[in-house]
Amino acid sequence: MHLSYGLFCRWRPFYVVTPTARDRQSCLCKMHENGRLLFLKLKQLGKLCHDTLDDCIDKGFVCDDPNDSCYLRECTACAEKIVAASTSDEVVKWSQWETEKHEIRLYTGQCKNVSKLVKKTKEGTESELCEQFNNFFANVLVSHTYRIRHQFAEYCKAKKGTESHAVIICDFSENYANKFSRAPQSTHFGASQQQSTIHTGVAYINEQVFSFATISDSYRHDPAAIWCYLTPVLRWLLARCVLLTAIHMFSYGPSTQYKNKTNFFLTSYYRDILGCELEFLSWNYFESGHGAGHGKGAADAIGGTLKRLADNNVNKGTDIPDAVSLYSLLKSASKVCLFYVSDAEIKAVDQVIPSQLSPVRGTASIHQILSKGDGKLKLRKLSCFCTWPDPCCCYRTFETSFPPPLACKQDDTTGISSDMDVNTTPTTTSAEISDPPIENVECSVKKTISKPYPLVVITCTKLFIYVKFCIMNPNTPPDQSL
Repeated sequence: MHLSYGLFCRWRPFYVVTPTARDRQSCLCKMHENGRLLFLKLKQLGKLCHDTLDDCIDKGFVCDDPNDSCYLRECTACAEKIVAASTSDEVVKWSQWETEKHEIRLYTGQCKNVSKLVKKTKEGTESELCEQFNNFFANVLVSHTYRIRHQFAEYCKAKKGTESHAVIICDFSENYANKFSRAPQSTHFGASQQQSTIHTGVAYINEQVFSFATISDSYRHDPAAIWCYLTPVLRWLLARCVLLTAIHMFSYGPSTQYKNKTNFFLTSYYRDILGCELEFLSWNYFESGHGAGHGKGAADAIGGTLKRLADNNVNKGTDIPDAVSLYSLLKSASKVCLFYVSDAEIKAVDQVIPSQLSPVRGTASIHQILSKGDGKLKLRKLSCFCTWPDPCCCYRTFETSFPPPLACKQDDTTGISSDMDVNTTPTTTSAEISDPPIENVECSVKKTISKPYPLVVITCTKLFIYVKFCIMNPNTPPDQSL
């Protein structure tokens, strides 16, 4: 059939559209993408009878009636099963994503080794391709896929708990680039370009849903910063829901942020950090995929909503030069519960973290840690709430303990919460003590800070005394400062 281009365009169905940049898939799991490339090549060669990647996993590499041990590759009946087979020596080509080491030269003349993820073209016989497919699926992708499904299933199960349990999913949003409605060109480059950190999350308590975000002028995303971002949120939830006895945290597991020995240490002493008597806290990790996490959830939408709202206000002429301005704007324009944390508060937490923490063996494979705030942790390879609230010993639970926090020097840090006025500066002062002398708090704070008013003792623990007060702004007339 011969058609003119104009007639072809007129007959084009409405659902057939031109691909755009939004159609690109640029946040894929490396493991799943490598498995997909192998699967498509063998499907093209006619070596597979399964139609989808999931069918290949669920019907090809496990037993007909599979259980946990089949997917975790501990079942002897299906451990040696293969799906693709070929004896042909015909040479074929396929693609795989691989990490390579490269040497780059810095502007100082020094050389540095870096890792790059590149898409490489492989070449081999059909039998070699089938062997790589079987080994990759049996040893890597089957168990990886099962952990993804299991962690999401436990997440959904935990959300159906009672009002005494809270489930929190949290994540970092990409740093917001502070903007001006009108600005010189040089403000977009170098040190002139300032950013604000946004740590977002959603809390589920029975049928109640609370969205929150913590904004900070610090660029840090390490465990000390994470606990500073979460502390005002958790205190706010505990004050709002007095029946809470347990909190289950869910996040993805990057080793520089949530899943490392420092976060394990801080989680094991959460009672001293929060200054509360919360009975139980667990931290659960979604499965990671070597560069892309499988933990996308409601928290990711919070960051996009806040940044879009901020950009809309900039388009209307509002300036957002720093993190405090961003917090002030979003507090009045958004329904999300917002908190502000300064860089000084994060430095105060650094003082209590021992410099020599022993790493936990098998950290990369851990997906749940359980704590009662006494310095001890129970860890396991998969999350489980089968006998909750009673503890269970599923998935090879093992225990570890951490040394006590270091004694910290008295430090003054500033923070703003959602229920405080931005024009004043509520300040939390922390001091390590052995036996909290509450009657001496007001005297010691007045010696440290000039004109604190009013002074309120929030709580006392064996590690900290938490007090809140306002200080007079030296650049403001006395009659307008408070």
